[in-house]
Amino acid sequence: MKTTLQILTLILPIAVGITQPILANTLTVKQDSTGDYSTIQAAVDAAVDGDTVLVWPGTYKGNIKIYFKGITVGSLAMTTGDLSYVHQTIIDGNDSIRNITIVESGNRMVINGFVLQNGYDIFGGAIRVWYSHTDIMNCIIQNNLATGSGGGINYKNSQGFLSNVTIRHNHAYATGGGLYTVASTIEFDSINKCNVYLNYAAIGTDVYSAGSPKIHAVLDTFTVVSPDYYYLISTDEVYPTDSLTYEINIGKITQSYQDLYIAPNGDDNNSGLSPSEPLKTISFALLKMASDSLSPDTIHLANGVYSPTGGEKFPLSLKRDVSILGESRDGTILDAENKIYHMYGIANASNYQLSKLTLKNGNGNTNSPYDVGSIRFFQNDNTLFKDLLFTQNRGDLLSSVYIRQSNGVVFRNVDFIDNTGGKTFRAGSNPNEGDDYYDTTTLVNCRFIRNNLNDSIPDGGPGGGLSVMSQLDAPGIGTCVLYNCLFENHESTGTMFSAFEAGHAYLINCTMADNYSRSASAVVGVITTSQIKAYNSIFYNNHPAEFVMFNEFPDWGDSKLSIYNSNVEGGEDDIKILTGGNVLYYDQTNIDTDPFFLNKWEHPYQIADGSPCIDAGTLNLPDFIQLPET
Repeated sequence: MKTTLQILTLILPIAVGITQPILANTLTVKQDSTGDYSTIQAAVDAAVDGDTVLVWPGTYKGNIKIYFKGITVGSLAMTTGDLSYVHQTIIDGNDSIRNITIVESGNRMVINGFVLQNGYDIFGGAIRVWYSHTDIMNCIIQNNLATGSGGGINYKNSQGFLSNVTIRHNHAYATGGGLYTVASTIEFDSINKCNVYLNYAAIGTDVYSAGSPKIHAVLDTFTVVSPDYYYLISTDEVYPTDSLTYEINIGKITQSYQDLYIAPNGDDNNSGLSPSEPLKTISFALLKMASDSLSPDTIHLANGVYSPTGGEKFPLSLKRDVSILGESRDGTILDAENKIYHMYGIANASNYQLSKLTLKNGNGNTNSPYDVGSIRFFQNDNTLFKDLLFTQNRGDLLSSVYIRQSNGVVFRNVDFIDNTGGKTFRAGSNPNEGDDYYDTTTLVNCRFIRNNLNDSIPDGGPGGGLSVMSQLDAPGIGTCVLYNCLFENHESTGTMFSAFEAGHAYLINCTMADNYSRSASAVVGVITTSQIKAYNSIFYNNHPAEFVMFNEFPDWGDSKLSIYNSNVEGGEDDIKILTGGNVLYYDQTNIDTDPFFLNKWEHPYQIADGSPCIDAGTLNLPDFIQLPET
């Protein structure tokens, strides 16, 4: 091994005007073994506070760990001022490991003059900085993936200075596609400006800051020149705040105020303005499309498969006033390949439509803390989901859809078939939030078929169809109205359909048949101050029974079940009431008889000629219920 130099010197100013002192030892790294070390990690392990690790050109393996010391790690760009050395000195995670991890540095850490690429981890695909003061200079951070937060850089409880850093083409499944900060103080160099562009994440496609002091991002190039919170967001972990400001010289892309066209064989370098010049990925189209409340636009998808293998970035971050329309339901397929769920609707991403799509192989259990298989959104009002198929998705909380605090949401002609995990669909507020945000979800002509429990692991998702929830201190805030919906052939450990925690559900012309619960007393549950009202509906051949009522907190109010003009197998006597605090109204217009299902062809649960259910219904419905057009 070569003798380590003992020096005290000052590096000459490099091209972008940064001077940096090198104190104490300089440990050299050369892959040909002519330096002190042949790997960066070996030099880092030997270094002590104040030392410099100087790296010669080459491609080095990632997973460099710097714990409990403040040192400088730089390429020859740092000492010569020649920035071409940045492109020659690469730390590569090979899509399997993070590039650099810095924890509790104590004194100031510096990373200077590298390309950091193809990193992979939960927090910080390229660099994770926790409880440290770390400055990053003259680096290109690209093509990294975080399955959690910070596709490029993740700062937590730290300080940092960013100078002449380019953060591009990184991806985070959750937050901060390029840069994520939490409880951290970050300063951007106003002279040697940084570039942050074309990163992607469910929340904050380029930058996400939570609970941090005010950050002023001074940038040369950003994805768009005038970003809103879709690209660059500060939050208190739930709602956007104004603690992140910016100055931007150039937008990498020009936003579109007209429809865009996408095809699997397209190219994101195309204009996307016509079917003959389609873009390739939905995620890029969402970055390019402007939110225009006066003239909302649509992203048109040609038939084909959109998947991570094909370059698609899930979960897609849904955007205010931007709809996504497929060419045909069964031909336009969003396949998440069991890597992650499909879509997230950031707060206030309202006034959009999703139509004519199949969403399959979403996975909320792997690489996600939410356990929701396909779509989850928060405060997305006035949205329409139409002509969709959800299939082969899995999530042990909810196998397909979670709607939280969203009003005016409509699902029309949507099928949920063969999904696995928790209940397929949940609408409503979180209990005891005290938020009083009214949620109304309507389902019309929807089918829930064979959405079953997860038996593959202990305590896997319980299976089932739908639940609606509210808040114990604000009953009825969460309301779900279902017209002409079918629930059949589910196997679950709990109830298959439930209103709970003060949620309200209205069932009109619905059918629930051939469902089975392993451990609940019945397949339909009215639980804890909630309410279900059923009209003109059929509940037949469900086991062990049709309805159960249970009220864990009767002091908050009664649970209520009201049934009118419906066919209920076993009648009133077979409805299970397990506790006090429950009120049952069973109208004399109800019947208990074989409904004479057709049992064949495409719709086996249609009733046959001569069914006793024909003409047994009523049009005397609550005033707010509007029967949909047929």
